[in-house]
Amino acid sequence: MKFVLSCAGPLSLDLDGIETFFKTLFEARPALYDSTILDIPWRQVSIKQKLRIGIVPESPNFPLQPPVQRTLVNAIRILKSQGHTVIPLDSEECHIMEANSVAFGTFALDPAARNLLESSGDPPVPALGHLGRQGEKLKKYLAPASGTSSLDRMGQLAALNTLKAEMRESYRKLWLTNDLDICIAPPAQSTAVEHDTFGSPPYTAFLNALDVSSFVCNTQRTFLKSEF
Repeated sequence: MKFVLSCAGPLSLDLDGIETFFKTLFEARPALYDSTILDIPWRQVSIKQKLRIGIVPESPNFPLQPPVQRTLVNAIRILKSQGHTVIPLDSEECHIMEANSVAFGTFALDPAARNLLESSGDPPVPALGHLGRQGEKLKKYLAPASGTSSLDRMGQLAALNTLKAEMRESYRKLWLTNDLDICIAPPAQSTAVEHDTFGSPPYTAFLNALDVSSFVCNTQRTFLKSEF
């Protein structure tokens, strides 16, 4: 599905490892072997010593569990102590609910994977059932994206892509208005849960809908090493 493009997601103990990975990848010029890749050279850029950091707040419909709240508060405290400018963003202008409506509205357009599973006779993994039950509960929050419910699937896709483009434009203006260098958001509403019970990922899906680069960091290692 071209709505959410797959990408390399390396794991590393620190940012030096991430840099090594991407430098090696870029210098190999993978665009010479894959038509879907942009041929962008590796660049050495100067790093600002003091950053302007936007803080994406929790969505009222997806409250954060206390450990996640504490982690964000601690990260903000450390960033401020290092002299960075922290800018709290407004929940409404971050469009987390709207982005999730667009993301899940698009995911629901193609039943091919579900039909293939059902035709095989194999039972779905428990996580799929749990996600489905959560999806039913979320319907009262995730209203169909404006003006799409009466359209056929191709019409819905076009309308959802339009809404996605509007949200990306809104974020562009948000970024420029606040002169941001980076944003911090929770990666999930909770910490680890029991196997097969994670459910809906609202703080991942909104980034998927916006199609922006992101990474998840271990705050203790990252901030104590002053690598932000």
